[in-house]
Amino acid sequence: MTSSRRTFYSRFFSRASFLSYSTQSLYTQAAYLQSQGFDTSLDLNDKVVLELGAGAGRLTLALAETGNIAQARSYIVVEPSEGIRDIQQQLSAANVTFLNCSLEDIAAFVAPGSVDYLIAAGVIPHLDGSSLADVLGRIVPFLAPGGTLHIVSSFYGFHKRLARRLKVVCRRAPAMVPVCAGFSALVMWLSRSVPDLAGRALAVRNLIYSFQTSLRQIYRQQQKFFAVEPYSIFWSYRDYAQALSEHGFVIDRVYPHCIAIRASRQGPPVMDFSPFPAGSSVAILGQGWVSRWFARLLDHPKQRLAATTDQAATADIVVIAYDYTRAEPYYLATTSLEGRGFVLGKNLFLFQMLL
Repeated sequence: MTSSRRTFYSRFFSRASFLSYSTQSLYTQAAYLQSQGFDTSLDLNDKVVLELGAGAGRLTLALAETGNIAQARSYIVVEPSEGIRDIQQQLSAANVTFLNCSLEDIAAFVAPGSVDYLIAAGVIPHLDGSSLADVLGRIVPFLAPGGTLHIVSSFYGFHKRLARRLKVVCRRAPAMVPVCAGFSALVMWLSRSVPDLAGRALAVRNLIYSFQTSLRQIYRQQQKFFAVEPYSIFWSYRDYAQALSEHGFVIDRVYPHCIAIRASRQGPPVMDFSPFPAGSSVAILGQGWVSRWFARLLDHPKQRLAATTDQAATADIVVIAYDYTRAEPYYLATTSLEGRGFVLGKNLFLFQMLL
């Protein structure tokens, strides 16, 4: 991590934000954590666990609260910014070690091949590398032969063209960060009152959506996007599968959060990314603009839109594709369909998994 990036995050974490730990936050609720694979079923028992890029401890402290960290033989928290001080103040356990260092310095403290479970939640897009395979190549050497890599990242499924263009402007002229962040935050704030078929769809497809409730916090989230380099949140499931395969890993578990995956050197892969069989019926769960947009992309001979999970469950394959900013989270629909025998990654998909 560069000194400028470390300084930015140290300042960012010094104030409450969407990255801060709070028992009242959406991001620490049991259902949200479960959607990323972090719940009581997470097996860290007697394992050496390394959490890379812990930030201000939003996930770390949540895992401590659920008792997951206590299961580990050793839990190593790595964070190069001053955000690690917040975690240290709130977490004191004999099996926890804190490393205030960057990825390139971890080898001085952690031996290659010594980690059983490596958590990279929200950090891979911010690591330097010429490609996703290059970034992963800096991480996987720490894993033991039978080790597991747990990745959580962001992939919206939309090109976000305006946000990307504004980011190019900010990259060339950093003084434009407050302007671009302010503009994006204001548009996002106003779009919440716009009907589905008007400018709202344009805002969701073109800007980085924020679930924050105050304009100040929406601004801070936009500020982070425009100020931080790199910010590679446009890698797809296919990109991750390909990059992991270059290091001998396969995705062996997917979770109903985009993107939340578990990877290991042991197969078989949970997804093969092959086209749906022409004879299979496909239900696209949703009837709004996202559903219709994705239906045009999929163009399967036996596809139909389904308004409810009951209607969708009569098909062979279900793809969840609706405007989640105005409806229930995808992980709730996933839970409902899994209760009917569908398997995520096999015959049940988030639309982003297929792009």
